[in-house]
Amino acid sequence: MKKHLRPLKAGGGDEYHPADDPLWNTLTPFLTLYSRPKSGLTEEARKNRHKESNARWFVKNRPAVLEAQKAERKAKKDAAIAAKVLATSLERREELVKTMSEAILATNNHIHKHYGHLALTTVEEWAWKEGSSTTKEYIFPRFITYYLPTELWPDPATKSPQTPLCDSMPGETHIRKLSAFVRPDKHGGDEKLADAWKVFISDPKWMKEPGYADEDAAEYDARSDEHKIFANLYEIWQVAYLEALPRVTPRALSVNEINAALISHAKAVEAINIAQDRTGIAPEKMIEESKKLKDYSVPGKGGRKRKLQEQLEETDAATDEATDEVTDEAPEMIVQPVSKRTRSGKSL
Repeated sequence: MKKHLRPLKAGGGDEYHPADDPLWNTLTPFLTLYSRPKSGLTEEARKNRHKESNARWFVKNRPAVLEAQKAERKAKKDAAIAAKVLATSLERREELVKTMSEAILATNNHIHKHYGHLALTTVEEWAWKEGSSTTKEYIFPRFITYYLPTELWPDPATKSPQTPLCDSMPGETHIRKLSAFVRPDKHGGDEKLADAWKVFISDPKWMKEPGYADEDAAEYDARSDEHKIFANLYEIWQVAYLEALPRVTPRALSVNEINAALISHAKAVEAINIAQDRTGIAPEKMIEESKKLKDYSVPGKGGRKRKLQEQLEETDAATDEATDEVTDEAPEMIVQPVSKRTRSGKSL
């Protein structure tokens, strides 16, 4: 359309497009051609032409530019607000973590102080600690002291020549309770962990076998190989019992120490509850919301201008469609095909 109308206007029009037709004035912005700067211009002239071109571009796209600037200012404001709220939320989170850490540390110090040095923290470290025997007979009683509470431990001190020795040793009840925590066959190879004990604690004969006095230990072992093994199992349980009991028995406490421990525990529980039930926006949510903010800074030179230009090109396309519709609806401006078209200057 532009290529068709520019030569007609430059040539004075024709019978369908007279030069004095007022519609030509309304099409002046549409038909104006702005050529690129020619070589040989001075730097000042080049800057002036560039300045004029920018001014014309801004006038043409002023609504879109202002709208984009407004959106950018809003995005920056939203980002500033989000950053401020996030910083406040992180500070609150840091204070809560500090409070929790102090309370938990105080509780741990109390446990170490009154329950001894708990250097062994896993069942592997306890059952296979350095310097200990790794036989199945030895590991089974240590599993009992690790998983079961002290109230279920048989007291080896109750051994006497008048009472069955099994009453002072772990029995089938301990095996069943222990199975709820660990599968003995996983730790005992091909044989089950308590097989060496079941021979005695499941046999009615040995379940009724009386104990012995300490001074009669050698005489008891000499009765038979089975008596020696049975007595050895009792001694293995006695060692495990005596090593484990101090670790779960508090030292002598004062009322003040007990009260301090309760306060420390209450602080830890309170800090954890506050962290779980804390109101407000979580830092993780604020970070996700910040990522959703519109970004106007495209990486690379002229990134912001490119993004803005894409928006303006969509506006130009809509403007061209509207112009085409206006031209098609004008009955007095009949467009006739021409065989020759010419340019006649910078502005037509």
